[in-house]
Amino acid sequence: MRSFCRLFLLIFLTAPLPSYSILVAASTSIWQQFVDTKLNQATFRKLQIDNPLMFVALDYNPVDKKVYWSDVQANKINRMSVTGVGGVDTIVW
Repeated sequence: MRSFCRLFLLIFLTAPLPSYSILVAASTSIWQQFVDTKLNQATFRKLQIDNPLMFVALDYNPVDKKVYWSDVQANKINRMSVTGVGGVDTIVW
């Protein structure tokens, strides 16, 4: 019997309050939640990543506003803008 391990990572993106963003990674997807506390609203969007296999690490660089993740089955470390503009760059393979 195979056992499956799901990895969930949360990263809080700081922004001037009253709004903020949270990144959540599951094994094959990364989601972004926008929270506007002034309007009492939250919206979700899935980052557009082609052919994800198995994410095991997630990080955010607030200086360049990029999301970084490692995909162990693809043997790659990738990055993309948190806005999705510019697509995915492979850093290491």
